[in-house]
Amino acid sequence: MMPVFPVLAPACLWLASIIGKKLIFAFQLAKFLLVGAMATVFDLGSLAVFMAMTGIKEGAWYVVFKSASFIISVALKYFPNKLWAFKKPVLSIKKGIFAIFFPSPLPTSL
Repeated sequence: MMPVFPVLAPACLWLASIIGKKLIFAFQLAKFLLVGAMATVFDLGSLAVFMAMTGIKEGAWYVVFKSASFIISVALKYFPNKLWAFKKPVLSIKKGIFAIFFPSPLPTSL
């Protein structure tokens, strides 16, 4: 699947841009799905790197590694989705970052 992805992704985006001329949401959905697929690949890849570096593949440290890889991939896909897939202005990004990262420590501090 991985060798096909770099060839298939631009072709699917091109097809979605053509369909998007008739159905407005199609091109935006295709970009959203592409960013999500790349984030998933990064999530699984970073988890594999964490496990390979430490040799730990189960237990409590696996949960820590999986959590870290998930948080990193979500943070990395935030900006491509915001700026490319949904084309939001920079001012709304500052508000969005505040909304994501400010409440996150609250449940853990209780």
